Amino acid sequence: MRKVLKILVVVVLVLANAAALALAVFSFTGEIDFGRKQSNRPNIGEKLNLTIPEDPEELKTFAYELYALANKNFKELENAAYSVNSTTTMQMSSIKLPVYGHRYFVKNGADLLYLDYSFVTNPAVATLMGFMAKDTTMYAERCFTTGDIGYMYAEKTLEPTFTLGENSVTYNADWNNLYYAKQKDKPIYHAGQTEDFEYTDQLIRPETIKNAEVTYVKSEGYYRLVLDLDVDNPLTTSKTQPNLRQSSGAADAHYTYMRETIEIWDNGYFKYFLSVDHWEGQGVVLMKSIIEYETVFLYDEASLNFSNYQYADELISMVRNNQMRSK
Repeated sequence: MRKVLKILVVVVLVLANAAALALAVFSFTGEIDFGRKQSNRPNIGEKLNLTIPEDPEELKTFAYELYALANKNFKELENAAYSVNSTTTMQMSSIKLPVYGHRYFVKNGADLLYLDYSFVTNPAVATLMGFMAKDTTMYAERCFTTGDIGYMYAEKTLEPTFTLGENSVTYNADWNNLYYAKQKDKPIYHAGQTEDFEYTDQLIRPETIKNAEVTYVKSEGYYRLVLDLDVDNPLTTSKTQPNLRQSSGAADAHYTYMRETIEIWDNGYFKYFLSVDHWEGQGVVLMKSIIEYETVFLYDEASLNFSNYQYADELISMVRNNQMRSK
């Protein structure tokens, strides 16, 4: 569920024609902490008794097989959730344009809730975004599906706000003023689907891993994988490269760096996943972007309860009672 924000490319091109003003106005430091929860080890399955190989090539296969097991387990698990913090930063020279996101994914069997919030915190950048494409940078989206329907119902509204608490975040979104209400394709997420689940669209295979480090954190009971992916292998980005070029508008856009830091509980279930991707492409100016995508996997009762998420109950009621809107 990564995003390449085309609007940032447009903004960079605008700034290229007004660089002096941009350098004075569009400075940004700091990042948003949306209140990260810690993963809890699911009380399921048996402890894996694995021996981490020393040979570098064998280690790549070991890392892939452990990642593949976690993907399989996540799909087959009846109830699971994850929370995402993301930052997408477009850069031109010293100009940085960050967009922040927070997402929730919660599945109970074939029922799936997905919430997606995107914010721009720099007032000057927000003004530009507001004129050009709020729908890709300043929005709230809520989606729900069940096993009884063949699509995901989605609603999007623009310009949400948020308030940070000590360990939480409260959102304010106007669902009576919709940007759209429509049907979307279902993702792969539950055991009843025939396709394989893979958490990232960047293909992690033994042959796409350039370097691998694997350690076992015995005190906490999890494996930690640090994988540098081979951006020169076309297989690595076979799913993502076409979308990158289309979204960025740069025909030569390509990834220059990928690191996946994956933590997997020693019963084979995801704990944590941090993806860091760099890409660049030549438009009117050289565009560079860094995408950071941090995921915490959750298995506790509170995180699995749809009603504990803002704006979920109303959405679920509409879908279950066939009262979905269109716009």
